[in-house]
Amino acid sequence: MVILRTKSFCVMVGLALMFFVLASCDEARRHRTMTFFFDGVPPLPGERSAFGALDPNEPGVAGRLATGGWYVHEPLKDCTQCHASRRRARFSREVQLVAEAPQLCFQCHAEYATLSGWVHGPVVTGACLFCHEPHKTKTPFLLTNPVPDLCYRCHDPEALGLIPNHAETSYTHCLDCHAGHTGATRFLLVPAFLESEAGHAYRLQAYQQQYERALQAARNSLAQGQGISTLLQTAADHLDNNRLWEARATLEVIAESEGVTGDERQRVATILQQVRALLETEAPPATARAELSAALGTIQERRAARQRTLAGLYYRSIQAHRAGRLVEARAGFAELARSEDLLEPIRQTIQRYLAEIDRTLNQTPDEGPPQPEP
Repeated sequence: MVILRTKSFCVMVGLALMFFVLASCDEARRHRTMTFFFDGVPPLPGERSAFGALDPNEPGVAGRLATGGWYVHEPLKDCTQCHASRRRARFSREVQLVAEAPQLCFQCHAEYATLSGWVHGPVVTGACLFCHEPHKTKTPFLLTNPVPDLCYRCHDPEALGLIPNHAETSYTHCLDCHAGHTGATRFLLVPAFLESEAGHAYRLQAYQQQYERALQAARNSLAQGQGISTLLQTAADHLDNNRLWEARATLEVIAESEGVTGDERQRVATILQQVRALLETEAPPATARAELSAALGTIQERRAARQRTLAGLYYRSIQAHRAGRLVEARAGFAELARSEDLLEPIRQTIQRYLAEIDRTLNQTPDEGPPQPEP
């Protein structure tokens, strides 16, 4: 009972002191008291930003510097943009939001996770408040911690030091080379870095790795029996998605394959030459890539039609063989054997049928079936 009375007395004294301070005419003291007890208290008039309307999607804008060294979130000038008029519960310090993050953030900022390219992990998960403060900070872009300390919450600084181009004097300036939300490359590299000498070296190395991976993947596809049609579709997909180095590698494997006809090899070689020319340009036009992809589609369609014709002839020849129409079956199998489109297992099967038919047709009635050798 004594403890409860003591707690009640302390609460009453605290409320009385807070009321006294709030009732005083010292605005700075009132502000300090409010920020101690509550979140989301707007800055003092002297700390408010003097800037006007702000385009929240303007590149690099996550807050503007106001007087006193504070970076202030633009909606702080009107709390109702983010907060409802009522609190979540009685005596709660949390003020009700008009929407939950990240949907609240998307009312002003771009939905970076839906943009093309590579996306930073916190952006994918909608964890905007993992990196950004919603009201004001002393750090640019309203970051919860300055760079690189913010980055070190997820990325190991010792491991970063082992990466090429990450000397001890450079890897602490993360935003000089990397974007915080999305990027055109796997490591969210910014255009300014990609245009530098180190950026050119990085791109060449990355392109070489992409080329080698695609080369091995195409060869594995053939080894697993997926066929030329699959590789043609893969090359077309690479072109459609501006993966020119991967398209080049896939086309080279197709051109070297024994499973293509002479006409197909010539057509693929022509497309491959054009792809190599596009690799020499800084920004390959989408129309050129679309034309090359369509040309590959034409090769694929003609190949599919020819394979349907061959499949029909193959099964008709088997039926003729089973019905005893050996001359008809032999003519069909012989035509199939001359085709360049057959996979090796099918070709071997056809050769066995031809050998069996020839042995049967070459027998005379008096000889009877061939006798086994002793």
